Order: sequence, then C-alpha cells, then structure tokens
Amino acid sequence: MPDSASPDPAFRYDPGSQSNPGLQRFASAFAGAAPSLLDWVHGRIQGGPEKRVLAEDLVQEIGLLAFRRYGEYDPARGSFRRWLIWFADQVWLEVCRVSFSEVPDPTSPDDPSLQQFASAFAAAAPSLLAWAHCRIRGDLRKRLEAEDLVQEVGMRACLRRGEYDPARGNFRQWMFGFANRVWLETLRELGRDPLGPRHRHGGDSQLPNVYDSVTTISRRVANDELLRACRVRLDALDDDDRRLLVAVGLEGLSHAEVGLLFGITEDTCRKRWQRLRERLQDDAVLGAMLMP
Repeated sequence: MPDSASPDPAFRYDPGSQSNPGLQRFASAFAGAAPSLLDWVHGRIQGGPEKRVLAEDLVQEIGLLAFRRYGEYDPARGSFRRWLIWFADQVWLEVCRVSFSEVPDPTSPDDPSLQQFASAFAAAAPSLLAWAHCRIRGDLRKRLEAEDLVQEVGMRACLRRGEYDPARGNFRQWMFGFANRVWLETLRELGRDPLGPRHRHGGDSQLPNVYDSVTTISRRVANDELLRACRVRLDALDDDDRRLLVAVGLEGLSHAEVGLLFGITEDTCRKRWQRLRERLQDDAVLGAMLMP
C-alpha cells in the first residue's frame, strides 16, 4: 500500500476536525468499506465470548482515527477501502507504542510535575471511571475491571505527562485521548489472548512514586459510594445511550464526529444528546462529569 511513513495511531485532539467539510464524503466511503473492515478485524481476533464486542469497538476506534487522518487519503494511489484496511493494519501493528520501556527514570516524590499531575488526575478520575465502566461490557468484565483500566491509564499518562501541551487543549481532552490509546492496546491484547487475564505492563516496583500517586486516586474513586450508584445508573442505560454518553458527554467528541460513528446526522446526534442530558439532569454526580 502507500510507501509513505506509517500514521501515528494515537488519538489527537484536533478541534479543526469537527468542521471538516469532507465529513459526508468520508461517512459515505466508510459505510461502504465498513463490512470489509469488520471482516479484517474478525480475522485478527481469536475466538472467545467477547469477540463481537471487541470487533465492534475496534472498528469504531479505527473509524474515528481514519476520519481524523482522512486528508492523507490519495484516490490516485488506490481505493478508499484499500487505504482504510492499510490504515487499520498500521493501527493494529503500532498501537503498543505506549509502554513502560519508553519512560525515563522514576521521578522523585518531590517532583512538582508529579504533584501537578496527581491533582489534575484526581479531578479527571471520576469521569475516567465512568468511561471505563461503559467501555468494559458483557463478558469483558470477567477479565478486566474498570478500576484496573483507570489505574493503567493513569500510570501511563503520568509517565508521559511531559507530552501534555496546554496550548493544544485542556488536560481532560489530553487524558481521554491518551485513555483511548491505552484502550485500543487493551482491545488488541484481549483479542490476541482470548482466554488469559489482562496483564499489566512493566514493573510497579520500579515506579513506586508514580504507582502510589495513581493507585491511591483510582482506589478512592472506585470505592466512592456516590460513584458506585452512578455506575448502576450507567448500567441502566441502553447501549445506544451509553455509547452516546461516552462519546459526547465524557470524551467530548463533536456531534459531527459522533454522527459519523453512529451512522446518523449531526443534527440527530445533537437532539439525542439533549434528550439524554435532560433525563440525567437529576443525577448531580453524573452531571458533573459530563461535558457541557
């Protein structure tokens, strides 16, 4: 396929993509290529009761990534379907770049950047827990707990905190972008090992300061009674509402982007979100997590 450099599959918060005039063209092309992409994903995921969930989530994540890199598609070099499968292959191969082997030496507990991260992570942790709870569905919950995913995201983000650039967006945007990258890796790992448990990467004993900061926060939010009740409320939502809440309310995607993923118009997405917010407005805890 293309001989240019492989795309970096990391989620990038790009406000400009929300008004991309090529949205409808991409949506039409993606709808036509989606069955082939789903077949491609199924071919890379081993058997298991959660295979369907894994495949659907991977197709959704790859689709959003491809939309944000749609400008790189050159019709003169091949069909859109061929480009999409090539792009998916790059995501599949490269998504594990976030690893403990890439990080510098452990930081001191007195490092001000570590303390600043801990404060920002504590503020984002309830939303991340709700996000993880919605992401992990069905049989996946037998192999991965929401608290563990939040802790994994927190540790990796803390170790890469130097990459956060306030000029490109707020900390929450960056954190959810990072979380989606870790989630993609998690899906990839679970798909390759359908029977084994989810394994952490790296050794916690080598990163005591980071581990203690993140673990304390993730355990606190996991044991919070109000957040437990919030998770019950999330489970009561139907699948479509839960996906909408994750995409718009927690990850902060635009209605145009979410409409693309759901196969609906931007206006329909906006109206559905307004109705869902009205239904949830009596839940102060959940309401405080959601984007305006």
